[in-house]
Formats: sequence, C-alpha cells, structure tokens
Amino acid sequence: MVPSEYSEDVNSKLTMLPKDMVDFCEREKMQNYNISALAGMLFYISYLEEVENVLEIGSGWCLSTISFAAAVRPRNGRVLSFDIHDRSNILSTVPELNPFITQINANSRNTNVTYPLIDKHFEEVDLLFIDGDHTKEGAQADLDNYSPLVKDNGIILFHDIALYDPGKGQDSIEVCKVWDEVDTSKYNKFPMYASNGLGMLRKKPTNE
Repeated sequence: MVPSEYSEDVNSKLTMLPKDMVDFCEREKMQNYNISALAGMLFYISYLEEVENVLEIGSGWCLSTISFAAAVRPRNGRVLSFDIHDRSNILSTVPELNPFITQINANSRNTNVTYPLIDKHFEEVDLLFIDGDHTKEGAQADLDNYSPLVKDNGIILFHDIALYDPGKGQDSIEVCKVWDEVDTSKYNKFPMYASNGLGMLRKKPTNE
C-alpha cells in the first residue's frame, strides 16, 4: 500500500513546483508528458521526507537530479549523482540549482572510485535513487553496493519497475525482477505507477 501522502494526484500539484524546475520541464518538452509526473513525485517524496542527502545512480537527462536538487535546496542539501556520461551541459541550464548538485562521470560498478567520493560528501545517505544499469544484474549490484550506505528508515527509489524488456544485453530493462525479489524483512515496499513505475523502499532499522 502506498503511503497516503504519496498517492495523491501529483499532476494537479505541478503548479506548486519550484519555477526553475518547471521551466526545465518545459524547456525539455516534458511538461505535458507523464515524465513530468515523475518529477513531481520525486520532488514531493524528497521534500516531505525532509531529505538532505541524495545519492543518485544514473543521471540520465537530469530530470531526477533537478527534482532532487529543488527538494533539498531549502535545507542546503546535496545531490551526488553518478552517470557514465557527462551531463554538465544539461545541468548548466539550471544555474540556480547547480550549488546543490555534484554530478560525476563514473560507472557505479567502480566502487573503488565512487565510495571515496561518497565518503567525502556524506556521512550517511537519506535517499538512494537507482536508475542506472537496467539489467537485473546491474540493478541488483547497485542495490547491493549502495543500500548499506542508506540510513535506518531512509528511502531507496527504483525507476522503471513496471517495464520488462529483456534480451537486449546492456539495453535490457529488468528492474522489475530486482523489485519483485526485494527482501521485505529489510525493507517496507511501496509501488507507485507513475512514469513506467516508481518503487519506494523504506529501510528498516537493523535491530528490527
């Protein structure tokens, strides 16, 4: 069951989003597409949870990066984002949010590179967003590698849990398999079907 505060109609709230975030959606031609609902959902989850530190695996076209940055800005928080591509050209379009974003061109599998950078920025992670390698192996590796860094009662979000498109090698979309196999003794689990499916996990305290 989705927590009631996240099950409201996010589309109806888009006019309440920060202007720089809405402007970005409009520039990228996403305002009237369901991906703008994803922007709203990511923003509201982060904002309502009073998130300060976001670790993002996969910047993509930076919609999620910008949504998180807008949410952590009131608390002077930080979004640390890893992607195999340099997204600085996209992020340069939102200079007001750049102080809250560190985007690094790195593969999340290279934990010898990513871990020291995470330690440099965060003592603990409030929210982990997994939207990088969409194969089952890749998504599982990101969960296994980075979930231990998430604080007790912290949030882990998976994008694309409602899609399944296997057999294309590196381009396979198999996140749903990882989502289906999540250990519910470790996490409370809430599926939300906005923009190809958004899965929310709340990490249970280790002493439960």
